[in-house]
Amino acid sequence: MTAPDMCTNCDEDRESISHQKREWTSLAQLQTRHTNVFSALGDGVSSLQTAPIFAIGQEAYIIQGSDGNVLWDCISCINESTVNMITSLGGLVAIAISHPHFLGSAVMWSRTFNSIPIFIHAANLPWLPMVDPVMKLWEDREVHVTSDIVLRHCGGHFPGSSVLYWRRGASGNGALFTSDTIVPVEDRQWVSFMYSYPNLIPISARAVRKIIAAVEDLAFDRLYGGPMYGSAGARPIIYTEAKAAVLRSAERYINHLED
Repeated sequence: MTAPDMCTNCDEDRESISHQKREWTSLAQLQTRHTNVFSALGDGVSSLQTAPIFAIGQEAYIIQGSDGNVLWDCISCINESTVNMITSLGGLVAIAISHPHFLGSAVMWSRTFNSIPIFIHAANLPWLPMVDPVMKLWEDREVHVTSDIVLRHCGGHFPGSSVLYWRRGASGNGALFTSDTIVPVEDRQWVSFMYSYPNLIPISARAVRKIIAAVEDLAFDRLYGGPMYGSAGARPIIYTEAKAAVLRSAERYINHLED
């Protein structure tokens, strides 16, 4: 197979993360050089990361919902040990993708687990390298993945950026999985919102207000965010009073933009 001439996602200012030349690889090569690491985080959530770090260091979450396990976001490496581990937890019933940077090998993951649906918002379509029948391109404000797991369209980082809400998460207090839409900062008391994290390009006040409008009616005490850029190894989780942190952070962010 011949490598493409360009990558739609890599060759734009949202993800220009290195001055070094990028190289294409294959899943077979990835499997020989890397492995996946599981971390049980408690309350029905596990983390899945590739080691050593590959690409932008994506982290996926396995959410053990009442109707089966859902994979939130995806990583590129899938191997036998990973499949065995997930199978021991009960397998997967769906994959939910926040935005194109986390699509990874999602189609391969889907086919490995009996062609389960991949939920990704249709506004992400221009950045998708391929469209497969297993992809469920949804367009409304929200879509239910299972009876207690719902995706909300927020925009911001990407036009189709979405968050996952698990109302039974955090011991029944509600958990929000935000990826790069809402990212915790170092002290875990605040969050931030960006168009490009590696290039430090902010989003607009209008975009922040749209994100808040999408989540303000949800009750959540915990937030599982995306990578904390500049904080290698830091766990991007706000364990309590997460909604208050999101609301005050949005107000602060907008105030600085409009000052």
